[in-house]
Amino acid sequence: MADSTLKPGTEILAVDSVTPQQLYAKYAPTFASDGFNTTFHDRIFNKRFASYFYFEKGVRDSLLCQVSYQGIPRSVWLKMPFSKKKKEVSKVLSTQAKREQKALEKAKKLQGYDAVTKLFSKELRFETSDSAVAMLTIRDFVKGKYRRFYADTFSKLDSQKTKVLIIDLRDNTGGNLSDIQCLYSYLAEKDFHFVKPALVTSKTSLWHDAYFKTQSPSQFALRVLGTPGWLVYNSITSLITHKKEDGRYYFYYPPIWKKHPKTDRFKGKVYVLINGCSFSASSVLSANLKGSGRAIFVGEETGGSYNGCVAGQMPSFTLPGSKLKLSFGLLEVATLYSCLPDGRGVMPDTRIIPTLDDRLKGVDPEVQWVMEEVGGNHSRPE
Repeated sequence: MADSTLKPGTEILAVDSVTPQQLYAKYAPTFASDGFNTTFHDRIFNKRFASYFYFEKGVRDSLLCQVSYQGIPRSVWLKMPFSKKKKEVSKVLSTQAKREQKALEKAKKLQGYDAVTKLFSKELRFETSDSAVAMLTIRDFVKGKYRRFYADTFSKLDSQKTKVLIIDLRDNTGGNLSDIQCLYSYLAEKDFHFVKPALVTSKTSLWHDAYFKTQSPSQFALRVLGTPGWLVYNSITSLITHKKEDGRYYFYYPPIWKKHPKTDRFKGKVYVLINGCSFSASSVLSANLKGSGRAIFVGEETGGSYNGCVAGQMPSFTLPGSKLKLSFGLLEVATLYSCLPDGRGVMPDTRIIPTLDDRLKGVDPEVQWVMEEVGGNHSRPE
């Protein structure tokens, strides 16, 4: 149950005698990152704190928390909320309400939507009254009809004669390669190769070796019926996997093909906001924008590596002894750009780390810096 006496800025000292520091020390070594950069660790711990506490204590109906506000410590009990199932009452919606509901559902499908956070995956808004500065917030590269959304977005930017585009990739942990390649085609200034051929371990490493390993007779029967498709898939992956002069195998998949910028590509100035939770696909996109000199980066070093990540296909396996489930990538996805030292993320051109005071005041220092940088020629809308 929420405690109304807990104010923003309250520090959690311990939850049922378990301190955040103890959880971090125990679970930080389990974090998987793209190299030896550390910005991802702090950011992902913040997101997964509740999960780590659950691993330690399980589900509890009440918690004794030690907290501190403005240097004054105290203890509070938090209880699990008791929710009654409300009897649904059918409502007769007005014509206008029906239109709005239909528009909302259409937007959710187009932009992608997270029912937990109640936020769209992709959003465009204008930061100034004259539409000269726009903000494209992308929270993931998974949900939504990205091709249609980007086509609509850049058509709108073109018609509004937008001069500056801010792309917010903060806390975007990644997603689909096809999504970021599509977005890049609206930003690129010339023909490009988005990624290199993907490094794999062998000519058959993309085969589904565990395809028929199932305890369920019904699943086994379905997989037998699907055997022709499985054989075709394995045959194709083998044919387009080649051994190069360095003795290693590379998967020549469609994302490596030469691409052209879109006819209505954005020609103005681009700023990209990044932080430690800009990971995987976010870092691949950022590496292309950084390497080509297409964008100015603001924030902190990405959690994902500049020189690529291991992803593509992520099969899940159960370890025979511990029965723990494990998933890992089968392809090394890397752009044509690279940096030294290997293992670091995409670095910001201007490093800005929000403070606690910024959060409490609702200030976004990265956006604030960009707006000051582009000049006072544009006013924010009322």
